[in-house]
Amino acid sequence: MKQALMLETNWYTTPEEASGSAVSCASDIYLLGVLLFELFCPFNTSEEKCRIMSSLRHRVLPPQLLLKWPKKASFCLWLLHPEPSCRPVMSTKCCYVAVNCNKLSS
Repeated sequence: MKQALMLETNWYTTPEEASGSAVSCASDIYLLGVLLFELFCPFNTSEEKCRIMSSLRHRVLPPQLLLKWPKKASFCLWLLHPEPSCRPVMSTKCCYVAVNCNKLSS
């Protein structure tokens, strides 16, 4: 159980936190990207989840997600950008897209 918690902590650690830099609102956007990814990507086993979530740190998404939901996958990648200044800001447009993600049908 401890090992699983450590893995989850690593998955939810932003690149800036990992490098010892200060966190910001952009860090929250990154965490939102991780959460959104988990909602759209089902896992069959804990081993599969570990493998896929570890790849997420490098912005590698599973092919089935890219094929089934390319726009949602693209949005996740934007949120997960390693450079905080390249992530979206929580503007009205970003909030609208996040809340209405079901309209991103493909």
